[in-house]
Amino acid sequence: MQSHKRRPPLTLITLYPQVLLPPLYVNLMYCAIPLCLSLTAWTAQRQSRLLGRVPTMVLNRGMGIALLYWIATHTNVRRTKAGGEGVDRQGNTR
Repeated sequence: MQSHKRRPPLTLITLYPQVLLPPLYVNLMYCAIPLCLSLTAWTAQRQSRLLGRVPTMVLNRGMGIALLYWIATHTNVRRTKAGGEGVDRQGNTR
C-alpha cells in the first residue's frame, strides 16, 4: 500500500523559492494584493455609475485579458528582476 504525500496548495509562500523572491517581497505582496483589489472594486463601482454595468464589465474583462497576455508574453521581466537568474517552467534555476 502506497502512502500518498499531500501537496500543499500553491500560494505565494510555497512559490517564493521558485520565483526567486525574498520573503520580504512575498509579505509585501500579501499586503498589496488586497489593497489593489479594494481599489479596483471601488474604481469599477465609480465607473459603472458613469458608463453603466455592461460597458464596465466589458472594459474590465478586456483589461484583465490584456494584463494576462502581457504577463504571458513578458517572461523575461520575471527572469531578470530576480538578480539575473530565472526559473524555467520545470522549476530549474538558470
